Amino acid sequence: MKAKVKNDTLFKLQPVLSSELDDSEKQVVLEGTEYAIKFFTEADNKHWRLELANVMLAEQKTFTWYVNKEDIEVTGSGVTVTAIQDTVFKQRPLLATDLSDAEKAFVQIESKFELQSYSPAPNGFTKLTLADARLGDGRLDSWYASSADIEISGQKIVLKVISDTMFKAKPVFASQLMPTEKELVSKHTTFGIQTYSEVEGNYLKVTLAGSMVGSDDRLIWYAFAPDIEIEGTAPNDRPDDHNPAAKVQGGDRGEPLNLPGFKGIYYTNAPILSGGHFTWGQATHSGTRIPVSAEVVYGIIRIAEAMEEIRGLLDNRPIEITSWYRDPATNLRVGGWAMSRHLHGDAVNFVVAGVSPQDVYAQLDFWWGVRGGLASSTQFTHIDARGYRARWQYSH
Repeated sequence: MKAKVKNDTLFKLQPVLSSELDDSEKQVVLEGTEYAIKFFTEADNKHWRLELANVMLAEQKTFTWYVNKEDIEVTGSGVTVTAIQDTVFKQRPLLATDLSDAEKAFVQIESKFELQSYSPAPNGFTKLTLADARLGDGRLDSWYASSADIEISGQKIVLKVISDTMFKAKPVFASQLMPTEKELVSKHTTFGIQTYSEVEGNYLKVTLAGSMVGSDDRLIWYAFAPDIEIEGTAPNDRPDDHNPAAKVQGGDRGEPLNLPGFKGIYYTNAPILSGGHFTWGQATHSGTRIPVSAEVVYGIIRIAEAMEEIRGLLDNRPIEITSWYRDPATNLRVGGWAMSRHLHGDAVNFVVAGVSPQDVYAQLDFWWGVRGGLASSTQFTHIDARGYRARWQYSH
């Protein structure tokens, strides 16, 4: 990531008015200057705290500086949005006629912007946070764009710290670690990461993207999952999986199944939950993807409970399952991420009759909260029960 200065400004050693600082505690930085940064975090309503990656300013022996939010842009995400036709960016996801002129910004075809983040929004919109531009009379960076009018290229993964936490060199209690093996990270800090994976004890193992942190300059850390959220997904996460319908039909129980760790015979047309709407056939691709362990079966049951709740939240509309459990070979074949929750059975891709995936995402986002992952594509909505907040949008 890079911090680009968009106005002549002062970098400061404290997040206060420049008049409260000695000359030795502030440094003039000119418009257009760029610095590679390890991470950035919100210091207060007016200042970002920047941790510079490889340069110390003036005579101060520190990489840590504070700067007014209005004076910098964080770039280098590798994700861009391009207008594929003349369009209007909006402050709310509504028709242009319902907005004032101050809430709209005209964007010409082929205009291209780097993004800090993006996410699905209601009414066929995508919410964009621009990294390298401010639009409209208010010079704003957060906008809604019609999804049909834009094209998003590239992928990234960002880790956001939502509670003060400790990064650790090992997934153990902090008291078991040496001072060099732990690093306190404050709330609102944002890191770019290369990849992450789940480990025991509710930790994520994360590899930072070019940002070495701590006195030992480590790239790999363990982060406590409830203290963080993940935004974005890996570039190669482009699942293309289609599950044939497997529904109860006039008393036909379907094909028999043996589920590991469970006694008795189950059937493809039988509901997973008593009286439920989702079947074992939908979860197992008509019985062709048998769970590899009892843990996967429990994962299927766990997300089936959530899917029944979702059906009720969405007015009991019919829901088509396009992908549920995937064994490792199938996951690789259909283009799923190597760490996909579909491997654990507790992830579902689905389509709701009469509701766009973006609108489904918008309705479920707050409700699902920190219980797991939620994502949208142009074709389906994804939900999983990983146990911590993750959000992204597929590029197809």
